[in-house]
This record gives sequence, C-alpha cells and structure tokens, in this order.
Amino acid sequence: MRRTFGLTRFLTRSRDRRMDQPPGLAYWLDGQPTIFASLVLAFQQQAIQSVYYVIPVSVAAAITRDPAEVTRFLCLSIVAAAIWQALQVLTKGPIGSGYPIPGTHTAACLSAYMLTTNSGGGFHAIAAMVCVMGVASFALTFVTQRLRVILPNEVLGVVVLLIGVALIGLGAMQLGLQPGGTPRSSAALGITAFCMLVMTIIALSNTRFAPFAVLIGAKVGVGLALIFGEGEPNAFDIVAAQPWIDIPRPWLPDFTQISWTPMLAFLLALVATQATAAGDLVMVQRSADASWSKPDGPPLDRGLLANALGIIMAGLIGGAAPGPSTAAVGLSLATGTLARRIVWFGVLVMVVLSFCPKVIAMFVLLPAPANAAMLLYVAGFIMAQGCQLATARLLDTRRMLIVAFGLSSGILVMVSPHVF
Repeated sequence: MRRTFGLTRFLTRSRDRRMDQPPGLAYWLDGQPTIFASLVLAFQQQAIQSVYYVIPVSVAAAITRDPAEVTRFLCLSIVAAAIWQALQVLTKGPIGSGYPIPGTHTAACLSAYMLTTNSGGGFHAIAAMVCVMGVASFALTFVTQRLRVILPNEVLGVVVLLIGVALIGLGAMQLGLQPGGTPRSSAALGITAFCMLVMTIIALSNTRFAPFAVLIGAKVGVGLALIFGEGEPNAFDIVAAQPWIDIPRPWLPDFTQISWTPMLAFLLALVATQATAAGDLVMVQRSADASWSKPDGPPLDRGLLANALGIIMAGLIGGAAPGPSTAAVGLSLATGTLARRIVWFGVLVMVVLSFCPKVIAMFVLLPAPANAAMLLYVAGFIMAQGCQLATARLLDTRRMLIVAFGLSSGILVMVSPHVF
C-alpha cells in the first residue's frame, strides 16, 4: 500500500518542474491556434508521419498479397498510432507526458516482423508478440527510474542526433542514394533541392505562412513531380480502386502462435524504442522550457508509461507497434508549433484517415522527391537539438568519450548494416 502511494505521488503532476515559455515560438504547449490553423498543421505533421506507412505495408505484404488485407493492417496500425498519440498528450492522471509528440510506426521492430513472417506467423502472431512487448515496456519503465544515472544528457543527445542521421538515410533511400540503390533522375534531385529551398525561404519569411513552410514546400514538390513524371505511374488508378469508407476489423492476438526467436527480436527492439521515446521526450521538454537545465523525471516516466500502454493497445487490436514520430517532432520544433491542440487535431485526422482507404492511398503515394525534402529538412533540426542536448553540460573527458563512442558506434552500424 505504501509503495502504491509512493508511486502515485511520484507520478503526480504537481511534482512536475515549472516550465517557462521560450521566446520565438509560434504556439507554446497551451497555445490555442485557430481550428483552421490546427487542422493545417495537423495535416502537415501527418504528411511526415505517412512516410512511415511503408513499415506496416511492408509487413502486411510479406504475409499476404491481398490488397484489402494489407490496407486493413495499415488502417489498424494508424488507429494504434492515434491511440499512442492521444495517450502521450494527456495532461491529467498518471499516464501521458503532456508533451505534443505525434505517433507513428517504429522501424525498430521491422526485423522482428520479418522473423515472424519467415517462421510462418501471421497477423495474429504479430499481435500477440507486440502485446507482450508492450507489457515488457511497461515493466521496464519502472526500472528506468533507477537506471537514469546511466542515461544522462550526453547519452540521450547522441540518441537524438543519430535519429536525425537515420532520417537522412531514409531520405536518401527515397532518392535511391543509399549503397546499392539506383539513384533517381537529376530531375528528382533538383525537385528535392528546390522544395527545401522553398521551405527555407518561407520559414525565414516571418510571415503567417512560416509555420506551414514544410507543407507548402511539399505541395510545390508534388506539383513539380507530376510535371516531370517523378510520381507513382499508376497513382490515379490505385487511388480510384480504394473505397471511401471501410471499418477495419481487428486481428485479436493469439498467444499460442508466439515463437521464441521473433519474440526475442521484439524484446531487443524494445531497448531501441525505449531509448528513442526517452530521447524525444527530453528533446521536446528542452525545447518547451526556457529554463531547462536537466531532464524533469515525472513527465518522462509518464510518457514512457503512455508509450508502453500504446504498444499494448496496438497488440490488442492487431496493428503495428507505435512509437514517437521523431521527424514530426522535428517539424514542430522547426516551425515553433508546440501546441497540444495541434496534436489532438492530429488524433482526429488519423482516426478519420483509418476509415478512409482512398485518402490513405494519397498519403502513401506522395512522390519520393517531396518525401525526401521533408525528411532532410526536419533531420537537420533534430540533429541540432541532439547536439545541444549532448553539450548542455561542459564536456569533460569522460562525457566526451561517451559522446564520441556513441556516435562512432551508431554511425558504424549505419555504414555497415549488413554486419550488424
């Protein structure tokens, strides 16, 4: 009884450190943008989040060739991401950091999904193992309190910085610039560069359009891609074939189909997802607090609990494991739009999208040059935040070694992924 009271007291919102609004933000946490602005900003974030739709689509395509089943899994995964996002932004109770962190589908579990399909597992097996992963994440959250001494700013800063580097890799993949890839045409590269130029000019314009810089740049990119033939060849036919309204039916978890090798892979992926969630929480906390000097524990713990509960809910409905959309967080930081209201509108947008396969197809078929421009633009802001986080304290020899070896190890894995 005493432990329960102590835990409740530790997670109580009144113990949160007071936050001071930084200068230069368009909307702070409690900001109230208009309904129109909130919807536009939510769609701008959704454009970034939709890049990760490729993860559940790839998983479903490895299980079945039925387009309806692939769409069903994607819709369930979007619902799971919406639930994760709603839990994270809660401002009352013991769950939720209260920070505006959009949700998406974590790429850390991709290998575990493929191991599941290779061993003959289907959607019910994935649902069961995602559910177990969420329970393990819930338990790990309470251990994280005691492990915080080995997760200082330097470690979290390296994690955030490497997330930005990974987004550059994803952007390079969109353009076929990764090792072994087939580079896209010079027109595609030119469209990407022009999109980023448009985003930069609008962001620096200090006009009312500045918060929408990424969305405007992406629209310019879509138009240019269609003109130069860089879009999906059969995009219109694919969109036309999708129904307007369809209610996704859940895949209930079947725990009898759990295989030990994929399950271990899910548990290993949990370490990466936990570190990513912690890094994103600290990144937003630092950006939203002008007097920030070190991480404030209680909001981070509630955020990690929301992360765990979101994963459990994804397993219960049969969707892909959700997690923070670091790229969308970077977008919020780049545009200075940290209002919770925007994220709540984003939840509404995602729920509506999950019932509209035709609209989802439009997001999935966004031309690669526009996708790459958005990823490369926000990756720079994320890496800058990681650098600031890692150097928040004076780097002595020990801290410098932590940063140096962390960056070396992370970049080595990215350079030689086939080895690791």
